Amino acid sequence: MSARRLAGFTLLELMITLAVLAILTAIAVPSFQTLLERNRLTSATNDLLGALMMARSNAVTRRVITRVCPSTNASTCATGTVNWATGWIVTEDPTNQAGRIRVAPALHPSLTVTTTLQAVAFDPPGNASNLASGASIELANTSDQRCIRIRSSGQVVTEPRACSL
Repeated sequence: MSARRLAGFTLLELMITLAVLAILTAIAVPSFQTLLERNRLTSATNDLLGALMMARSNAVTRRVITRVCPSTNASTCATGTVNWATGWIVTEDPTNQAGRIRVAPALHPSLTVTTTLQAVAFDPPGNASNLASGASIELANTSDQRCIRIRSSGQVVTEPRACSL
């Protein structure tokens, strides 16, 4: 009778593999967290930038005043002290749900929005009709900032740095 050698891993080989895997995971997790935070900020900035551009395009093509405003209920524009982090809507009628064009949900709790704007209104020629000299909206997390600048001409640009409000 010949003895067969069993194929497989020894306990020592398995323990060394698990130790290496634990070390690699400990190194990768903090980098992954930073990547997630940066992606959340970029995504929120692009969502708001897209909403502003959509509002301007709608104003020009449909020849109506179109607004982007913060909303707490995803139906109408917020009034009083507003917080853009609760979400926003693109609408032709800020008091009526039927005028809604686009709704954005609340931002991730790690993101903050800083601005003095109550809303941005684009008129049929595409100008930001409620902004005499332009304005800015700053989105930030714990380590990074993005600035969206809205010029009175209606042009909307983003910058990868803090706004000088």
